Amino acid sequence: MRYRLRTLLLVLTLGPMMLAGVWWAWPKRRIPGNVSAAQAQVGLLEDAVQLYCLDVGQLPIALDALFIPPAEAQLWDGPYLMERPIDPWGNSFRYEIINPSTNEFRIWSVGRDGVSGTKDDVQHDW
Repeated sequence: MRYRLRTLLLVLTLGPMMLAGVWWAWPKRRIPGNVSAAQAQVGLLEDAVQLYCLDVGQLPIALDALFIPPAEAQLWDGPYLMERPIDPWGNSFRYEIINPSTNEFRIWSVGRDGVSGTKDDVQHDW
């Protein structure tokens, strides 16, 4: 009887402490996973923009042109995406045309804080 009581007390004492440790560490483990997921999504968006550019001959004005045909793009052969993607934090991805003559563009996620230009912004690392 003592052995069973001691085992039960040990389980009742250590169980919640272990659960508290897992609970405390869980959000910290999700952050790197969210960053990796956002980087992968940015890579897919970049691929879709490049396909659009190959078909139409110019960069899309906005990411919406990847799933909604623009009136001025007669060679549009999409949809290149089924819907506007959302990053792991629930924000829309940002898109900027850097140089239209060289088809240079940038796509990024504003990250966890939802503010562009901060250190938690996520872009695809080549």
